[in-house]
Amino acid sequence: MIENDRVNWCDWTSNGGALEYDLSYLHPELGILLQEYQVSSTTYEGKKIYQSDFYLFEVDSSVPRDFRHLPTQIKNELWEMVFAVKRRFFEEIKPEIVEHFIDQEYSIEKRYKTYCDKLNLPDYEIDIDKIRRTITYQKKTTLTGNGGGFIFTRRCTPVAPAASSAPAACETRITLFSRPYSLIKY
Repeated sequence: MIENDRVNWCDWTSNGGALEYDLSYLHPELGILLQEYQVSSTTYEGKKIYQSDFYLFEVDSSVPRDFRHLPTQIKNELWEMVFAVKRRFFEEIKPEIVEHFIDQEYSIEKRYKTYCDKLNLPDYEIDIDKIRRTITYQKKTTLTGNGGGFIFTRRCTPVAPAASSAPAACETRITLFSRPYSLIKY
């Protein structure tokens, strides 16, 4: 879905960075989409935690703008591009943990459903924190070797048709292992 000719520049690496994408073909008011990823901290295991932010700019503007007034069809295409750019980051960088802060007054539950639908990544668990207004993707792990201890997993899947406002269903499992274990990415 991303047309490489419309990528103005991209400098992201495992240390973060950004991609700028030309949106002028969608609507005369639209200029660019800027998607940024910054490493905010690391886990005790040394995994980088990225924060994700995107901004929309009008043509020849340096100030981000809200485009809620645009027709629904244009907004839908705009969201498709936002999530296509996000997906590209996951495919190219393969981050361990990414936090998406939802700062709009938009319902966090509806936005969570949108993320489940539009950014469905089989190698990642997706979680929602309503208090912090955060949607987090964390790379799945699997147990191997002389395993043991506790493991907490959460799986979310949409349970209603895309047009429905029903939230995604989540299943939480806690499993006890009797031997020490090591976690390995897959």
